[in-house]
Amino acid sequence: MARPIEELQFYLRAWRAWVRAWRAPLGAPSAVPWLGVIKATPSWESEDDSGVDSFILRAVDAEVESLPPHKRAAVRQYYLNEALTSMPRETLKALCDEAEAEMIPKLRIRGVVLGT
Repeated sequence: MARPIEELQFYLRAWRAWVRAWRAPLGAPSAVPWLGVIKATPSWESEDDSGVDSFILRAVDAEVESLPPHKRAAVRQYYLNEALTSMPRETLKALCDEAEAEMIPKLRIRGVVLGT
């Protein structure tokens, strides 16, 4: 059995791939000859390569975005490698650990089962 924190970290890694893969649909004329060679972009409704359901990924995304700004920045910097802050690595990891601990009960309320 996976512990809730390990499962959440797995979901956060899947969330990272899901967020990076998503691109806003810009719309393109169907007559463009090279359009067929462009790889299709996953939608918010699709699973990621790890097979995590889109419901879980959307719930994780919503919880990350609902974190206080300094914890949200830490999670996004730690998992997405976004340079939003210039925190020392130890501070970044500590804030990320706190955010993960806060997210577990909130995700359970959203119906995401952790630690089964």
